[in-house]
Amino acid sequence: MLHSELCSQLENIKNNLILGLSGIFLLTEERSRGLLVGHHAKVGGRTIDFTQVSKMLADVADREIAVKECIKSIFRNSLKETFETIKVYCGDSNQTKIFQNFGSYKVAKHLRNAVSHNNKWDLRDPRKELYPGLPFQWSDLVISADLDGLPVELSHVTFEIQLALVLDLITHAQQELK
Repeated sequence: MLHSELCSQLENIKNNLILGLSGIFLLTEERSRGLLVGHHAKVGGRTIDFTQVSKMLADVADREIAVKECIKSIFRNSLKETFETIKVYCGDSNQTKIFQNFGSYKVAKHLRNAVSHNNKWDLRDPRKELYPGLPFQWSDLVISADLDGLPVELSHVTFEIQLALVLDLITHAQQELK
């Protein structure tokens, strides 16, 4: 893969993240929810009816839960896809060390692993010893040994931090890799 192709894939990931977030915004607007009633999407041989979603979004408590869970899913997927795309590119182009030197790499790696595997921090190496160098810090996020085995919590890894982390990985890959 050429660097220009990597950059294009990363822009697609960023655009998908923005599309997902804008879709949530639109669906939480009262005037938009009515558009869902009586409409559906066809995926292969299946029809997905949007009426249930409209009802769920009409209830304030249900809407808050649905929006939070949807945003969590969007960020999990964006982080995993960003990290894995860069990781594969770096492996293929012998630039893994450059990737590992990104300031956000260690935090991104461990957060990606946590959200990919049971949404719990696993801060142990294959020998089951804590990773050397803990705590890892990037921006306002600190990953310390006391998190090992605990679930990833939004109170610790906020949406703002997750967005900044994904955008940081993309920016570094575009600017520092060849």
